[in-house]
Parts: sequence; C-alpha cells; structure tokens
Amino acid sequence: MAPRDPEQTRARILEAAGRLFYRDGIRPVAMDAVAGMAGITKRTLYYHFDSKDDLVVAYLRHIGERLDASLARAMSRRGGSAMTRLLGLFEDFEARFAREEFRGCPFVNAAAELAESAPARAEAAAYKERMRAWFEGLVRELGARDPVELSEQLAILLDGAIAIWLVQRDPRSAARAREAARVLLQSATATPSPIER
Repeated sequence: MAPRDPEQTRARILEAAGRLFYRDGIRPVAMDAVAGMAGITKRTLYYHFDSKDDLVVAYLRHIGERLDASLARAMSRRGGSAMTRLLGLFEDFEARFAREEFRGCPFVNAAAELAESAPARAEAAAYKERMRAWFEGLVRELGARDPVELSEQLAILLDGAIAIWLVQRDPRSAARAREAARVLLQSATATPSPIER
C-alpha cells in the first residue's frame, strides 16, 4: 500500500539517509536506522527504494542537487568578478571547516567507501565533473589560456584542502589553497611576454 504523500515521504527518507550516511558512513548504517530516523516503517522504506544500493545512489543525487543549489545561491550573493567568485569558494570552505559536523566531501567519502560500486562511483564522478565545469566557466570569463587544465587544477586544490583539513585539522588549509588558486589564476590570465610567445 502506497503512503499518502509519497514525494514528502521520499524526501524525508533522503534527508534521514543523508544525515546518517554523512555522519556515520554508508556501510555501517542499516536500513532500519534510516527508517527510524525518517519516522516510517521499513516496509515503507522499501516501497520507495528496492535496496540500500538504490537508496545510496538516490542520496548521492539528492546531495549533489542540494550542493549545486547551495553553490549557486552563495555565488549569487557574493556577486563580483569571476575571480572574486572563484576565490570566494575557498573562503566559503574555510567557514565549513569550522563546523563541527563537517566530514569532508560526501562524494569522495562514498567513492572511497564503496569502491566496488559502479553506480556510486558514477554519481561521485558526475558531481566532480559538474564542479570542474563550474570552475571552467569562470576561468573562461577571466580569459585563461587553458581553461580545462586550470579548472582541473582548481578542483584538485579544493579537494586537497578538504583532505588536509580532515587529516591534520589545519584551519589554514583553505586559506593556503585560496592563495595557491590566486597564483594559478594570475599566472593563467597574465599576458605572455614577447619571449614566451
């Protein structure tokens, strides 16, 4: 028997799964725990998701959509030049690092934890490609000489800052990554000298 508000119930399940998977990891979280946090029966949970694998893929899609929307809102509020928005992303991460609940990138976490799951890795890869493309769009605005390569370098800097924070709890990691990004951006957008041409 279908629940009365299937969309609302599905949203509650994804919110519950998101909190548990991000906080505790995906493997340790049982479907019973997700159902309990969502305030539904396990039967209702399986009405919406055939398996835990299906739930994990839906969770990754859901969190990706939320992060995309959050990035768009943050950049809209920040405004300014492409350089300001790019460097502002690293500043935003500096603030995230200060939050007690911060556990790193949910997509890197999922890909590492579920290395054998092609669907989970595909969702993680799709999100990372969207981030790289976002970087590319902004560096194109700046007139960078090789926007694809530069976008890849900026994505590596961001993920590296997250990794340093998780391992060393160094609050300077985002600021250092921001300064490295600034150097890369200035170098990639500087007019080459006649000798370099």
